[in-house]
Amino acid sequence: MRGLPPFTPVASSVRVRAVEMALGLWLFASTFLLPRDGGVGFSTWLVGLWVATNALLALYAPFLRFLDTGLAVWLFATTLWFPHAHAWVAFHDAFVAGAIFVVSLVKTSPLELRLPHDAVA
Repeated sequence: MRGLPPFTPVASSVRVRAVEMALGLWLFASTFLLPRDGGVGFSTWLVGLWVATNALLALYAPFLRFLDTGLAVWLFATTLWFPHAHAWVAFHDAFVAGAIFVVSLVKTSPLELRLPHDAVA
């Protein structure tokens, strides 16, 4: 049976990391759009910002995607541990944490940094 060789990226780096970045930005924005209590709101705000930043950095250093895996686990744990103003907000956070977790596990290849032709000596 022929398949993909081991450790072969199977998805487009930009598309996968764009989805991951969008999830982080949505999590950040949802902090202000959905009713949240103090500590939960700050944690969600911070995790969303970090996920989006790590997704951008993971375009060039794919191993950084595992930071988002850890942040997804943290978000899920805080969703279970801390009380939320509404159950549907807790469900939202758990769902987004699961989506970030899955997307962060998708292996991609790094993008190459290219210098403009004028900068090459």
